[in-house]
Amino acid sequence: MKCYHVNDFKTQEQYIKFIEYMLSDSEYFSFIYFRYTKNEKMRKSAREIHDGLKKLKVKSCFVSEWPGTVTFDTENFYKFTVYRSNICAKDILCRYHRLFDWDYPQAPMDLCFYKNDYCYFSVTAHEHDATLYTDDKQLIFDLQQIGLELNYLYDTDEIFHLNL
Repeated sequence: MKCYHVNDFKTQEQYIKFIEYMLSDSEYFSFIYFRYTKNEKMRKSAREIHDGLKKLKVKSCFVSEWPGTVTFDTENFYKFTVYRSNICAKDILCRYHRLFDWDYPQAPMDLCFYKNDYCYFSVTAHEHDATLYTDDKQLIFDLQQIGLELNYLYDTDEIFHLNL
């Protein structure tokens, strides 16, 4: 599988087309809801996203590893939440206009997309890092037509599998 670094979009229109495409191409998407304490309340903006996606929620659990990240932090809480991909999530996923806007505290962190039980698109927002994992030439072409700038990094067998 080829691994590509992804540059953020230049326009809001490109980002919206990307979200539409990914919601139709993927089976699931995920976020990390970060908290300093288990009982910390979410900011209003993050709570609205959480509540707006509730009907699409598939799974939620505390983790120390998710696509693009392994944390050794044992004091804070990282809640991995998976949602079914559906175009009805578009308005919520388009509240922000950049891939790297998905970050604590205003929003859940690290938007990722999945199909065939693996993560094929991941964002690590605080590091301004986005990665596409694929050998699908049509997917690459489609995303480039939308405006995604891809830079080949390396071949890998290490991908994040979604265990539902």
